[in-house]
Amino acid sequence: MNPAAVPDAGCAHGLPAEAVVICPMTVDDLAAVAELDGLTMPQPWSVSSYARDLAQNPHAYYYVARERAGSPDRAGEIVGFAGMWVQPDEAHVTVIAVHPHRRRRRLGERLLVELLRQAIGVRAPSMTLEVRLANLAAFRLYARLGFREVGRRRACYADSGEDGLIRATPAIDAPVRRASFDV
Repeated sequence: MNPAAVPDAGCAHGLPAEAVVICPMTVDDLAAVAELDGLTMPQPWSVSSYARDLAQNPHAYYYVARERAGSPDRAGEIVGFAGMWVQPDEAHVTVIAVHPHRRRRRLGERLLVELLRQAIGVRAPSMTLEVRLANLAAFRLYARLGFREVGRRRACYADSGEDGLIRATPAIDAPVRRASFDV
């Protein structure tokens, strides 16, 4: 992971009303990430997959959404995470997950915007992702951030046999696009 490639890639970009901060994922976060992954994904990744990306993949970027304050027993709790791999021709979102009790509070959007900012910082020309047909909340989020359908993977989800739709952004480094992520 290489958050230093972008200025101000530390814990930032929190909305004043939010009690959550977005930070680069660390090895210390892996147990909580794996627990949340198991809670939110039908086929979660292994801890070793995340650990390998963090330690060995300079093109992988992962972030966590962490409780900032509130009750002492919840401060620091990871309530969401997201990741991407940056290749020469695109940044590809590999995962976005938000705790079921923290959904509908724009945490997924904040995580995705952080990935977009990072992708711009490393000069990725566009961003792609894959989404299940049944994930309507994700469809709305991706459309709001400018992702459009560019392809389909037939029956690619082994747990359900669902198709996956491939969505992509237009050029993410255009000045008007960059400005929209700072709002």
